[in-house]
Amino acid sequence: MRLPLTRLITSGLLLAALPSAGATFQWAGGKSPAKQGNTPGQQGDFIVLEEVGQWSRVVQNVQRRFPRSKPWVTWAVGPLREKAAAITDDQRKHEEHLRAFDEEGVAVFLEIWPAKGDDVPKQIDEWLRRFEKHPSVAGLSVDLEWHRGIDDATAEAWDKAVKAHDPKYRLMLKHWDLAAMPREYAKKSDVICVDMSSEAEMAAMAQEFATWANELAPAAVAFQTGYPWDEGWWKDLKDPIQDLGGAILKDVKSPTQEIGLLWVTVKSPLTERWDLTVDSSRPSTGQGR
Repeated sequence: MRLPLTRLITSGLLLAALPSAGATFQWAGGKSPAKQGNTPGQQGDFIVLEEVGQWSRVVQNVQRRFPRSKPWVTWAVGPLREKAAAITDDQRKHEEHLRAFDEEGVAVFLEIWPAKGDDVPKQIDEWLRRFEKHPSVAGLSVDLEWHRGIDDATAEAWDKAVKAHDPKYRLMLKHWDLAAMPREYAKKSDVICVDMSSEAEMAAMAQEFATWANELAPAAVAFQTGYPWDEGWWKDLKDPIQDLGGAILKDVKSPTQEIGLLWVTVKSPLTERWDLTVDSSRPSTGQGR
C-alpha cells in the first residue's frame, strides 16, 4: 500500500486484549455507503454521512475494538444500485472525505459496483486516476453482487490494472459465495477476498466466515458484517463488533493470515446508543451488560 496503515487512534480508551496467539484482525473499519438499522429482519436504509469527520469516527469506533488492527474503509464511487441508486457522487463528497482520511492514516479502497458485461478495467483506471493523488488510497474494491463470480484469469487482469497505477495497490473482491472467488489466483497474490454474508444467527455466521478464511488460506480475507438484517441478535451483545469479531477469529486456523473486518450499520434506533459517528471516547454499545 502507498502508506503504512498506521496511526491507531486508541489513546485513553480501555481496550479488551486480544489473545497472544491465533488469528487477529490486520484491518478494521467500515464501508460506504453505510446503513441505518430499521427493524430485525429488514434491510435498513442506506445513509450518506456528509459531515467531514463522521466517517473518521465510524472507522475509529470499529478499529479501536481490535487494538492490533489498522483503520480502513471501502469507499464506493460511481453509480450505485437498487436502494442506493439515488445516492450521487456529489452527495458522497469524495474529495473532502479522502482528504480527511489522508490526514488520519485511514487506508481507503475505492469501490465500484459493476454489472455483468461492464468494462471493469476501464472503471478501475477511471477512478484510480481520479483519486490516486490521495495517499490514503490503498487499492480498489469490486463488489461482485451484480457482476457475479470471476475466474482466475479475470482476477489477474483486474489486479494488473490496479497495480499499473501503483504496484503497492491491492485488489479487493466482495461476494458471499466462495465459488465467486478466484481461489487459485487469490492464494498466490495479495488480492483480498471479502465475504459479505448476512441473514444468519451468530454461531452460523461466525462459522461461515471462519470457513471462508480457512478455505482461501493463505489468501487475505475480510468479512463485511453488522447488517440490519442481523440486528435482531447482535443488538443484545455486550459489544456487537468485538464479540462477533472474536467469535469469527476463534475458528480461523492460520495465525498469520491477513484478516479484515468491515462493519455496515453505523446508526440504529433499535440498539441502545448505536451511533458510530459520535466521538470514539464515548463508545456505542449494544444492550447487553
